[in-house]
Amino acid sequence: MNKYERIQQLLDASPTGAPATGSFNEILRILFTSEEAALAVHMTLFPRPLQTIAASWRSLSNLCESMAA
Repeated sequence: MNKYERIQQLLDASPTGAPATGSFNEILRILFTSEEAALAVHMTLFPRPLQTIAASWRSLSNLCESMAA
């Protein structure tokens, strides 16, 4: 499964849903670059505890810092 199909599945889990069609996959490819899609598959539409979110952002911040160095 590619990252765009994973985004479709994540969106399909929402109350509004998202169709598993080639057209929808093309829309996702227009909306998300490959890099953005790679990040988006790790996001969620559902609430998570603040501590979990904070830990994720610290890890992401550390990764970005090391990439920039």
